[in-house]
Amino acid sequence: MANELAIRQDFSPEQIDLIKRTVAPGTSDDELALFLHQCQRTGLDPLSNQIYCMKRKQKGKDGNWAEKATIQVGIDGYRLIASRTGRYAPGDVEIKMQGDRIVSAIATVKMCVGGQWFDVKAEAYFDEYKQTFGQTGELMGLWKKMPRQMIAKCAEALALRKAFPAELSGIYTNDEMSQADTEPPQANNAPRQIEQTVTNNVTVKKQIAADLKAMGVSAAELKDIATWLMSDY
Repeated sequence: MANELAIRQDFSPEQIDLIKRTVAPGTSDDELALFLHQCQRTGLDPLSNQIYCMKRKQKGKDGNWAEKATIQVGIDGYRLIASRTGRYAPGDVEIKMQGDRIVSAIATVKMCVGGQWFDVKAEAYFDEYKQTFGQTGELMGLWKKMPRQMIAKCAEALALRKAFPAELSGIYTNDEMSQADTEPPQANNAPRQIEQTVTNNVTVKKQIAADLKAMGVSAAELKDIATWLMSDY
């Protein structure tokens, strides 16, 4: 597989192995092939950490958490890709507040089409991108230290991807994916764990009762023992 990828993506087999060990660890051959295709398409160098692939736990439609490969770059990588088109110019970012609470950020980037420049806007809502501790909901990492800058970068990434879909589709910035690292809430699993524990205890108690009966324990003695077995201990 490494030789096939090397031919298709202009990487040597040794470089393919290095990328899989360091920049795209844990990826399947198909995921690695997709990642290398994106490296070639964007012109970003994975061995210089301009682009990388991460396995993240994401919640599926069935409610279960599973690992999925995500191709990521930093916001500077996004700007570099857009700049190489020769049709990009940076714009402004507006932070929308509601009292002391950050609501969203609206970013504008400029795109040239047919010799005319157009503003492309995109809005990123803070609650949809913030990174929090799953159980407490408290902001964590850079989202706690510099929340305005983080949501501004998410909005800019949205605007850049909107303006340059051919160059940026299928690739996300690490700031956008911060929320994917939010700790999965554990509280929802508690009822299942309790139910399983109770079921296991009842099963064990019934088995003990059956064993005692088979050993010839009298009905009166078994009743006393059963009372203890079915009690909390």
